[in-house]
Amino acid sequence: MVWQIVRWEVMRHLRNRQFIIGLLLTPLLFVVLVALPAFTERLEEPRPVTYAVVDELQAVPYLLGALEGSTVTLQVKATAEEAAQAVRSGEAEGYFVLDKQFVSTGVLAVYVQKQRIPPEALTDAIAGLLQALRLQERQVAADVLAYVSARPVFVTSVLDEPESGPPLRALPMAIAFLVLLMYLILASGSMLLQSALQEKRDRMSEIVLSSVDPDQLMMGKIVGHFLLGVIQIAFWLTVGLPLAQFVLDLPVADFLVLDKALLLSAFALLGYLFYAALFVGLGATMEDLQSASNSQAIVFMLPLMPFFFLPPVVENPEGVIAKVLSLFPVSMPVIASVRVGMEAMAPWEIAAAVTIMLLSTWLIAKAASRLFRTGMLMYGKSASWREIWRWLRYPD
Repeated sequence: MVWQIVRWEVMRHLRNRQFIIGLLLTPLLFVVLVALPAFTERLEEPRPVTYAVVDELQAVPYLLGALEGSTVTLQVKATAEEAAQAVRSGEAEGYFVLDKQFVSTGVLAVYVQKQRIPPEALTDAIAGLLQALRLQERQVAADVLAYVSARPVFVTSVLDEPESGPPLRALPMAIAFLVLLMYLILASGSMLLQSALQEKRDRMSEIVLSSVDPDQLMMGKIVGHFLLGVIQIAFWLTVGLPLAQFVLDLPVADFLVLDKALLLSAFALLGYLFYAALFVGLGATMEDLQSASNSQAIVFMLPLMPFFFLPPVVENPEGVIAKVLSLFPVSMPVIASVRVGMEAMAPWEIAAAVTIMLLSTWLIAKAASRLFRTGMLMYGKSASWREIWRWLRYPD
């Protein structure tokens, strides 16, 4: 019976015109969102800017060389009064004085008509000028300073392991799996919730539940929408990966690691089933999304919460925070995926995380089944937390 429900859920969406349009248009929308910032940056050309300079150090030739090719131009003025007049008349954006005090303190006062952030090209040129003047003052050659101040380049290699590709090669794949997991949870989970609310609102649930066990109906919906999400992702990957590899010349194959891919797939599957059961169970307690309480709405934000802990996890993937969050069901799919991508998760941790996730998913599914069985037949209002707690204690 479960597979009949799965087939019904999958087929009715595959025949739905909106689903097909979304399947085809979503990759185009993604490409547009990625390409739009670069396109607008090209349209918005840098604004030409002119600054007046009172040069007491004879340093303008150096600045002109450093600013070559940029949109910043300089006007040399004999006095500060002339430079200020040029700013007041709109001839220059601002002015500054290059004197010995600038060399000794490193502070450059810039006088402007309107507050603006100085162009990056100008700040870089001024920084280079200050460095060159101080080197000249201390009689240090520029090549000597470059040699002494050069930053080290770290090249890491794992002992007793042959070179098999770029470092942390599985991390981009782990990030890709996280993106797909979030899409499955937020898009397919949302479709699942809307489907349950629609059937409840149309009183279809009374008819369906008269012939189908609530547990079977709930599991059929969860598995059916999971397969729909997999169909969408498989279609997009089938089109997107060859394009990235052969058209955009991105080394996609270099970052594919089969054993890690299987593990990440298991994390994604467990994460989806956990949140899908949570969403469909909670959705059965609502009359509609508008009447849901704030505390109920917060539950739908749970999949995003682990991302707030990513900075300390990435900083120390073998630390206490990373290990604890890898065993916590709400955060496990995200945190464990990142740690696997960074090769910082021991085999016993993986086994413990999968075991805890399986048990948690089973418990959430049992609880969701009880909420689904009662909630789908309740009309007129959303259930309170007290009612939800009472439904959870009903015997099977």
